[in-house]
Amino acid sequence: MWLLLLAVAKGKEVVDQLVAIPPRDWVSSIMSPSEGQPTVVPLDAEAGSLVVGDLFAPFVDEGFASPPYMVLRANGEEYSSSLEGLEVDDVVELLVDEAVSAVLRIEKLPSVPRIYRNVLGEALGMVEKGEWTAHVYIGADGSSALSNHTDVTDVAVYQLSGAKDWLRCDGDGDKASKCAQYDKAEMENLGGCAAHKLETGAGMFVPRRTVHGARSAGGVSAHVTVGIPDDDARRRLLCSTSSSGSCPAGTYGYYTASSCDTSCDSCCDSTGCDCSCDYYGCDSCCDIVQCDCSCDSSCDYCGGCTSCSAGTYAPVSGLSYCYTCPSGRTSSTGAISCYDSDDKKKKKKGDDSSVVIIAVAVALFVFLCCCIVPLIVWCCCVRNKDRKNPQRVELATVETGKNDTVVEVTVPEGVAPGQQIYVDTPDGERVEVRVPDNMGPGSTFQVTF
Repeated sequence: MWLLLLAVAKGKEVVDQLVAIPPRDWVSSIMSPSEGQPTVVPLDAEAGSLVVGDLFAPFVDEGFASPPYMVLRANGEEYSSSLEGLEVDDVVELLVDEAVSAVLRIEKLPSVPRIYRNVLGEALGMVEKGEWTAHVYIGADGSSALSNHTDVTDVAVYQLSGAKDWLRCDGDGDKASKCAQYDKAEMENLGGCAAHKLETGAGMFVPRRTVHGARSAGGVSAHVTVGIPDDDARRRLLCSTSSSGSCPAGTYGYYTASSCDTSCDSCCDSTGCDCSCDYYGCDSCCDIVQCDCSCDSSCDYCGGCTSCSAGTYAPVSGLSYCYTCPSGRTSSTGAISCYDSDDKKKKKKGDDSSVVIIAVAVALFVFLCCCIVPLIVWCCCVRNKDRKNPQRVELATVETGKNDTVVEVTVPEGVAPGQQIYVDTPDGERVEVRVPDNMGPGSTFQVTF
């Protein structure tokens, strides 16, 4: 029971182990080895809140905890164990208990997870395009995911957490030009071997044809690798981040190859690396931005910066390519952002016009309901009131000498022309009469009965 509790506690400790976030230009910063010798480069890690458990989350939580996305390995061999139904804590506990390593292949995922975008830095765009590879190796103390081997790509390494012991030797012969493993006897016959310890926050460049291997040291460790497939990709990155300065936002850096590059690449990329420009490994004089070899002074000419074409954009400096605007948006040449396309603008304008028409109609309706209609109702009520309650007035009788009776009516105060008033006849009847149009208060008019 105590052993089980100890294992669980250890797994939880590893899950919460902090991860160092590399600077954005970490790949290009370690790609200029001195005199052909790979070196460990300390880099300024950025403070962050990532932990080892976060590195597993996009794979385990999203259903990618199986080949080809995630592979468990032990001492250079694939470790067979189902991770179905396990959570991150369970996977880490398995690594610790079984002393195995996990290989997380970022480029295999449908898209690069958000937590890895800062980790990849300037290499993000090339990984998203599928041109470069990006792997994360997380191993228990003393474990090794891969045996000593060579890669067909240049490899940039950054130690995210913990530490790893590295052994690197010069490759030799046709085997070194391939992706191949080396046993103990073969390693004893190699020259130029050197051991390095890569601590958290340090980077290392491993040129292709270099025999290398790594093993976790002093606890669980994690490192990320970026595989750069060919000389052209390496030169493009160095060109865009060279001492001449990164290309500004709205543009991207590119490399203009020369005839010398073509000849150097062809003779050095083949199995026989025997041309005069072979400084170490393969054509280093043309790979790095230092034209000091006999092959050609124009080998490493940086063609400068190119503006992003219409429909694409570069929001930041130092990009090796431009992003494509999302659907419904476009951009002009050399843009740093996108805007709504004409079709979308027209639709939006039509939508806006409809909204204005509806708003005007509603406002008119409200005006009619709140102002005009009440006014009409009030006027009608007043007229009806006047008709239903005509004002009574005192009369003066005028003798005419005829059978008709004529009364003289004085228009009272508050009565307007055309208004109805009551008039009492001499015989006691009450009749309703209309005030003539030209009569106002105090005026008199006669009514004959």
